[in-house]
Amino acid sequence: MAEEILPVPKPSLSKLSGDIVIIHRKDRFRAQRSIAGNVETNANVEVRFNHTVNEIKGDGKKITSVSLHDIVNNRDYEEEFDAVFIFIGADPRVELVPDVELDEAGYIVTDELMRTSIPGLFAVGDVRNTPFRQVVTSAADGAVAAHAANEYIDELRGQAYV
Repeated sequence: MAEEILPVPKPSLSKLSGDIVIIHRKDRFRAQRSIAGNVETNANVEVRFNHTVNEIKGDGKKITSVSLHDIVNNRDYEEEFDAVFIFIGADPRVELVPDVELDEAGYIVTDELMRTSIPGLFAVGDVRNTPFRQVVTSAADGAVAAHAANEYIDELRGQAYV
């Protein structure tokens, strides 16, 4: 009997259980290759690509099973599970800047100074195409962007430091 369903790899859980199942709706992970590879080769983790969760079932006090959908074979089935951890990921909210360049995943493309394809527009945090989605990296991106924006404004005013 499997113990967890995780659509996003969490390596620490694989140290706690030898029977983890990751349900992932796509045919591959979009995470960094090194992270995805660690999950895919972990003997404690079974990855089921092209699957979705229909329903999590229980008696009100405990998870008993999960109804799954196999996308490739277009079939539904139910399997017993003891616990479920849900990680749905995040979609970048970029609707306010429809003309900015985005990468294939919908994140804003920036350079090392957080500049976007639109002059004077800087992007930081989870909307930016970065390998890390962490508060500490967002804060660092913000510091870089603030400095670069200040220099940009100085240039517009003809006050650039040379």
